[in-house]
Amino acid sequence: MEKPTITAAQMSVLLPQSFKTISESLAPEALNTFTQEVAELQARLDAQATANTTLKKDFDDEKAKVTALETDKSNLTNEVNRLKPFEAKVLEIQGKGEGKPKEDVNSRQGENKLPADHPNVVALEAFKAANNIK
Repeated sequence: MEKPTITAAQMSVLLPQSFKTISESLAPEALNTFTQEVAELQARLDAQATANTTLKKDFDDEKAKVTALETDKSNLTNEVNRLKPFEAKVLEIQGKGEGKPKEDVNSRQGENKLPADHPNVVALEAFKAANNIK
């Protein structure tokens, strides 16, 4: 990496109040060394400013992701709270399956629970008779 160079005009911009005093006080070799050190310092500061900008952008991106995740969490929590009242009923219905995963409480009630003159029972019997189903 080559050493950064800096001109007297640039030094007067970087150190406006003290450059004239420094340049008059130092020997030319010492002034050149000083200006090289200031140029290196300026390069480091520029690199740090670039890194800070990148870090700030990354931080803002991650903060936006966290905000989105918090919104999703809030929505899911609201949905869980909305469905909580139904949980007991679902568990009750599942419990009545008695190891028969394809059945639930409704499928086991059958026609035995309905009176013989119930329209559904009459229709089922008529269907069974028409289609020779036992």
